[in-house]
Amino acid sequence: MFGLGAVTAVTLCFDDYHYQINRDRYGSIRAKVMKIVGGVKIKTTEVSVTEWSQAVAAALVQVSSRNTEMRTALSKFILG
Repeated sequence: MFGLGAVTAVTLCFDDYHYQINRDRYGSIRAKVMKIVGGVKIKTTEVSVTEWSQAVAAALVQVSSRNTEMRTALSKFILG
């Protein structure tokens, strides 16, 4: 069972990149892009929320172009 607290962080993992966005206890939003090689985080870059959302969108396009099932699910999610 999940707790009733607010979500404060989300991490999306795509191949060699992980995209993390979180809200600290003071309400500030921080977005990061992490490069992963062999399961080891080798670089973390803090980016703007706009850059983060654009990078996530590009990663979703890349994944969906490789996977028909994923493309269909994303289309249903986005288009309703």
